[in-house]
Amino acid sequence: MVHVNVRGAAQDVPVRLLRSCVSMDATYVTMSSQKLVTIANRSDVIAHFRWTRFATPEAEKQHRARCD
Repeated sequence: MVHVNVRGAAQDVPVRLLRSCVSMDATYVTMSSQKLVTIANRSDVIAHFRWTRFATPEAEKQHRARCD
């Protein structure tokens, strides 16, 4: 099982994930699995999204420095 935390920040803007939980199908060696995640923006404000492994650029730089 893999658990992924999703975080965001906004100021009084109704942007949210349509589902709070997404269950993936069983996947074995040489197979893949995918699901659709919908982000709803119910405001007039343009929201920019980026999926990253780390919460901050600094955390990513620290991880890369340890792996070098």
